[in-house]
Amino acid sequence: EMVVGAALKPDLGRVSLRRIPNNPGVQGILFEAVAKAGILVDDIVQTEFGEIASISFTVDHSELADVKIAASQVLDRFGTGELAIEIGLAKVSVVGTGMKSHVGVASRMFTALGNADISIHNITTSEIKISCIVAKENGVRALAIVHEAFGLEKLKAAQAGGTAG
Repeated sequence: EMVVGAALKPDLGRVSLRRIPNNPGVQGILFEAVAKAGILVDDIVQTEFGEIASISFTVDHSELADVKIAASQVLDRFGTGELAIEIGLAKVSVVGTGMKSHVGVASRMFTALGNADISIHNITTSEIKISCIVAKENGVRALAIVHEAFGLEKLKAAQAGGTAG
């Protein structure tokens, strides 16, 4: 099995700057302000609508007060846009090697979460990880579901020299 682990970040918030100018450099301005505030950013998603854009990113819940200040200052600089902050989110991830060269990993994860009636709010992928943002109250259950979907309990038992039954 190419998925070798799963992880949960249990307490995230999502910050969205909506209706901002879709101009070169806006991302640099935003994330420079966030970095100067000492805030670690997790997933970033940008959506474009012609001359308008929306940028959303997740941070640890403890960073939300500081990020709200930084993002508000950026919106003031742009002279347009709106700030939306969502709380009560979690991120469940599966980790492995060569995920982009193996088909079906993402669909297995999404199907398992969907079958458990867990809504996915955002998806990010990389060569080694697929992550889904879910409601915080579903975080622990989502982690257990992806463990089961990829047989990670059996993998742990085999590594420990035991048997999974």
